[in-house]
Amino acid sequence: MPLFPSLHDAVKALEHHARPQGYAVIKYKPSNYRGGKPRRMDIACACGGRKYHTIATGLRKAGTRKTACPFRVKVVQLDDDNGLWRVVVMRPDHNHDAYNPGAFPEYRRLSEAQVRQVEMLSADAGITARQILLALRAQSPRRLLATEQDIANLCARLHRLRLGAHTSTQALVARLDAEGTFHKEKLNAEDQFEYQFIGLDDGLKLVSRHPQLLMADVTNNTNKYGLKLLEINGLTSLGTVFPVACCFVPREDVPAFTWCFEQLKNWVTGEARARQLDDDAFIPHVIITDYDAAARAALTTTFPDSQLQVCTWHIIKNVATYARRHWQGDGNDDPFEPEPQRRETHSDDPGRWSGGPGERSPGEFVTAFKSVLHAPTEEEFDDRWNALIAGFPAQPRLIQYLEETWLPVRKQWARAWTRWYRNWGHTTTSPCESLHASSRSFIRNSQSNLLAVYHALRLQRTTVQEHHDRAVEREAIRPRAPSRLPLYNKVSEKASYRSLELVQKQARAATASLLYPEERALPECTNSFTSQYGLPCKHIIASFLAVEGDGPNRRVTTKEALPLAFWDNHWLLRDDLVSFLVVIALFLD
Repeated sequence: MPLFPSLHDAVKALEHHARPQGYAVIKYKPSNYRGGKPRRMDIACACGGRKYHTIATGLRKAGTRKTACPFRVKVVQLDDDNGLWRVVVMRPDHNHDAYNPGAFPEYRRLSEAQVRQVEMLSADAGITARQILLALRAQSPRRLLATEQDIANLCARLHRLRLGAHTSTQALVARLDAEGTFHKEKLNAEDQFEYQFIGLDDGLKLVSRHPQLLMADVTNNTNKYGLKLLEINGLTSLGTVFPVACCFVPREDVPAFTWCFEQLKNWVTGEARARQLDDDAFIPHVIITDYDAAARAALTTTFPDSQLQVCTWHIIKNVATYARRHWQGDGNDDPFEPEPQRRETHSDDPGRWSGGPGERSPGEFVTAFKSVLHAPTEEEFDDRWNALIAGFPAQPRLIQYLEETWLPVRKQWARAWTRWYRNWGHTTTSPCESLHASSRSFIRNSQSNLLAVYHALRLQRTTVQEHHDRAVEREAIRPRAPSRLPLYNKVSEKASYRSLELVQKQARAATASLLYPEERALPECTNSFTSQYGLPCKHIIASFLAVEGDGPNRRVTTKEALPLAFWDNHWLLRDDLVSFLVVIALFLD
């Protein structure tokens, strides 16, 4: 047997020998101490020792690898000046088959450097044990035998070490206090969390610029406590969504939602007072939700002056489902499906439903209802509603469903009413749904604690902010058409592309009315476009244009560029333009 300079080297040599043979070795018993250090170490097979017989009730499945394997080796330090170690095989036999090295935790153990890497990677809430394992394998010079479960167990152990004597919930509150993040908790009779509200937009950085529209929706299966996650999101001038706040609630009922929205109101009101602004400076003009009675009741109580709107995509989907289930007569095999959820549903009015002769179907019923939904005026709404009733006399149950469920709240979804509120053309919660999907990529699984969920949402918020800032920089330094047109000289590089595209559509209508005053004359201005978008309508734009030339040489030119004051603060790319806008507005007055 060769000699080894240290006990560690001798054990490593035994492990290197045992691995391809299908077994693992462990340090079994140190002895023969001198100076506080052992001079003999007995080495056993990892399958040695007696089988463990549990006396538990069997609720947890347990097993053992022990087979009482007799294999024994001793490593002894020689009595000479060199202090070398010798390996002596005492019992060479095994009583079990050879196993794959991956079956032994001894071979799946990570090195100290790898443990430090796992500790660093596990601090990222969005990375999973599988992703960490793949990163380790990519950097390992030899085959890594650790499993995904090994990594998950190590991450859990590291997490417990970070928490120390605190629970995850206590650590969450401590972190929120240290960060200065706005948060409120409501405790039950057992001093346990019942509700928790957390503000994600620090200092209302984005809300202060885009307070007019909020969207609220509930996400399930985000934490191991079974709490619902109420996410409140806003919309930027670029059309992107950003997290405003979140709230953990045990139930989707009126008391829970009322408490959450009251905390939101207290938060934004307090921030407005701190800036010496009116209390309602950051109160939303419009709040969009799905058709949840509890949420709508809570919002009506908490934000009585805000326009509550119901997601039109969810309405159409519900009407389509009800129509298929309760259709009377033939035509129920119609393969109608609602359109994919879109951000804007008011941009394309399908026009009045023809209601011509022919066989009726659930799909045609939904088409008629969509025509009612998109009616531009209250008079047109009534006409299209009457046409729907007259067109489906054989479907009284469907008509009754619309009359009892949706007609009483028509001001919350019909274009004839919602176009007068500053919702930027958004009538669905699809941006909120897209952010939900993004949240799932940051939250590891449905068994996370509240601290891990918050860490994931905070990471998502940071990512959204960075993406928004980069997009704003791109729009500011790389102007697109139509921003290069003389009509937008005062607005280019200061307002978002999206606002310029909306205004350009109005400019085309204004241009056509000047070139063809008889065929393309503008209707009477209702101011609905400006009310909804906070942008100049075609009637205003027409006053900044002029017609030059005669006959075929007639063309429309710009008399004066549109002033930035016609753009709502929501559309501006930079914070410093907001105060400048006030000066311009005063000058124009």
